[in-house]
Amino acid sequence: MVGDIFMDKNILSDLIISDVTSVFTAFGGVSESPTLTEDRKEWSISLKLEGKTLFTCNGKEYICDALHPVILPKGITYKWRCLEEGRFVALGFKCEKTGTDIIPIEIKENNTFLKYLSRIEKSRILKTTAYKMENIRDLYNILLFFGKKKNYIPSTKEQKLQPAIDYMVNCYNDGHITNDSLAKFCGISTVHFRKTFENVYGISPINYLADIRIQKAKEMLKNDYNSVSQIAENVGYNSIYHFSKMFKIYTGISPVEYSKTSR
Repeated sequence: MVGDIFMDKNILSDLIISDVTSVFTAFGGVSESPTLTEDRKEWSISLKLEGKTLFTCNGKEYICDALHPVILPKGITYKWRCLEEGRFVALGFKCEKTGTDIIPIEIKENNTFLKYLSRIEKSRILKTTAYKMENIRDLYNILLFFGKKKNYIPSTKEQKLQPAIDYMVNCYNDGHITNDSLAKFCGISTVHFRKTFENVYGISPINYLADIRIQKAKEMLKNDYNSVSQIAENVGYNSIYHFSKMFKIYTGISPVEYSKTSR
């Protein structure tokens, strides 16, 4: 069974790594019976450089080899058995979150992963300045690398809509964005734009924009740099009433309440 990092995105999308605890390369020989690991104490990433290892968790089987690393979350119970001998690499890290199952990854090549792994290992040995922060940075880069879709090529429709997406992401604070203006960026009629957008993304363009704005507003509300009215303007709302109404629709609470609970 193979997949990508988004299989458990509810856990990994807000994973907060506090420390990289280990990184090493070792040799594994063929084992006749599986090894049981109960209530894993920390997170780990494992990849076989040669050979194969079989992981079993919650009645499901996962093959780990050179193009199929696995993420082993804290808290899971699983079995593993080496099917084909060979070297493997393992990286351990701390995070307060726990998981319920093994997260399988499928990658096109492992050189990128091994490059970051080597940097982590070297800095840990040399204990370079700020090496702990550098280790965490490189680990996040590994997770981002894992998250890239294999051989992903945008569809023709997605390519057509990209100018509108780019504008919304970069200029969400423009309070005059409309379906008409977004359609013009894409060079198509408004009716065709709205229909194509909803078909590709499963949401209307204006709701897509609202989601971007509310996410940005949430980030700003976690700090005390701006008032609610300033934040409303900064994310493209000309009316604080409209901003507050939309924020409550998307989050269930008012901007003021969110600001108080998130700080």
